[in-house]
Amino acid sequence: MQQIQHPDLISRFLQQPSGIAKQLAFGVKADKGRTLRRQASLIQAGLGIRTGLARAAAARDSYTAAVLLAAYEKDKAAASALLTDFRAVAAAGLRSSPRAPVQGTQARQAVRLADAALQRLGAQVNPKVVLSVFAAKLRTV
Repeated sequence: MQQIQHPDLISRFLQQPSGIAKQLAFGVKADKGRTLRRQASLIQAGLGIRTGLARAAAARDSYTAAVLLAAYEKDKAAASALLTDFRAVAAAGLRSSPRAPVQGTQARQAVRLADAALQRLGAQVNPKVVLSVFAAKLRTV
C-alpha cells in the first residue's frame, strides 16, 4: 500500500474517507465480484474507524481501541490496512494537521506503535495477539 507523504494529501485523506475507499476498492483485484465487494467493505470499514482509533489513542483509552480492533483479529490483511491507515492519521499529527486527533509526542509514539505492530504482523505473529498488545500499549501513548 502506498504511503501518503504530502501534507495536502493527508488533509484530503482525513476529509474524504469515502473517496479514498472507492479508489482503493477500485484497485483491488478479485476473481469474483462477491470477494471484491467484501474487500471493498473491509477497506471502507478500516477507513471509517481509523479516526476513532486515533481518538482512542489521544484519550489513552485502550478498551475502546480493543473494541475497534476486535473485528480485525482474524483477517491479517485488513488488520495491516487498518494499522497503515492509523499510521497515516498519526503521521498527519506529526505535521501538525488540525484534523488529526493525535498531535506531537503522542503522534510520534502512535506511529512507532503502529510500525511495531505492522512489523509483527509481517513476521507471522498471531493477529489477535498483535492487535491486543497494540490496544494495550495505546494507554501509554
